Amino acid sequence: MPLIDISRTLYTGAPHWPGDQAVDFALGARIAAGASCNLGRLSLSVHNGTHADAPFHYNDRGATIDTLAPDLF
Repeated sequence: MPLIDISRTLYTGAPHWPGDQAVDFALGARIAAGASCNLGRLSLSVHNGTHADAPFHYNDRGATIDTLAPDLF
């Protein structure tokens, strides 16, 4: 089965569910500031961007995402 990439780009200020944590990307270290490399930090909710909700999201007894077969998607 061919895969179709429907991924949405994550970026600071990307749309998010009201009341949920927004996406935030920042450089924590920069070569220009004397660091040995550029290091990024990404902070977000698992509900940001392209994702699938497992049955557990709506039901405490539902299956978690790690137990769902990839071919379901």
